[in-house]
Amino acid sequence: MTPSHYTLFAANKANLAVFGDTVIIFSIEGHQFEAAVSVSEHVDEFLLGSDWLTKQGAKFDFAGGTVTLGNCVISVHQ
Repeated sequence: MTPSHYTLFAANKANLAVFGDTVIIFSIEGHQFEAAVSVSEHVDEFLLGSDWLTKQGAKFDFAGGTVTLGNCVISVHQ
């Protein structure tokens, strides 16, 4: 993890202290992805921002219940 030199803000505009930044590799339905992430003790869930979704060419099909990331179609309904 590399040190960060910025502050993130929550939806209520509260400051979120950031420990640092790192790159993680993760999978969704067997498809491997990579994301640059910030690490904070105030956030305990994995959040992908609009910048990452844009980079992946994300397409949302609300009626069909899928998200397309690159060439991977992922079901959002179980």
